[in-house]
Amino acid sequence: MTILRSKWYKLRADLSLVDIASKLNVHQYKQDDPFGFDVINNSDKSITIRYSERYFHTESFLNVYGDVVIDESVRYKVVTFNMIPISDGFFLIHMENTPRSSLELFSNFETVIESAISVSTVLFNVMNLLEMIRERSDVRQFKIKKAVFSGITLTPKSRAKIEVTSTGDALIDFNKKHKSEAFIIDKLNCHFRLDSKDLTLELRKTGVISHSKQLTSILNVEMLTLIKNREGIFNTGNIVSL
Repeated sequence: MTILRSKWYKLRADLSLVDIASKLNVHQYKQDDPFGFDVINNSDKSITIRYSERYFHTESFLNVYGDVVIDESVRYKVVTFNMIPISDGFFLIHMENTPRSSLELFSNFETVIESAISVSTVLFNVMNLLEMIRERSDVRQFKIKKAVFSGITLTPKSRAKIEVTSTGDALIDFNKKHKSEAFIIDKLNCHFRLDSKDLTLELRKTGVISHSKQLTSILNVEMLTLIKNREGIFNTGNIVSL
């Protein structure tokens, strides 16, 4: 089963999706280019983009004689992401297997499209997004196998972090012991069936979701719903103006 590590961003740019695709096509990645963008899927509802970046990796080690040897190699960073229009000038970015830092990617993106952009991380309430998935009519046998909770009050001077693993439902098991709502859900790991397939979903409070590849389109729809409805369970963080 293919598991993706996804993150979502909200991007603002004074261009249409068609204009962005046109500008990216001019800067397709070619061998020995420092970076480039390839539009690998294009429609009026979304575009899929592959970002490629070439960089030099340097490491040093001691050889058998005790001499320091410097080894430099060429490496490549490849990231795939989707752009989905939200409204005029605003886009939802779904990034697969996001790198530790996406600042350089967005900086190069801004350079290529020749328009100022602002980017913010999409954050969400873990429990509310969980309920949106669990309450779908096509979801069956939904179980929370593992959960991590923090900020649990032990005494006025101490807090605890607990990881619960369960053969049933970790959230239910935890709530049986901790009736107070004075805790934070850091992570929930879920398993369920959809379209006769066993799928995995891991939600983190940081906005990162690890999930079966089959869930990509569903998660994009749910993220758009959160943004468009503005129900108070969507917010953004880490705003970066480039």
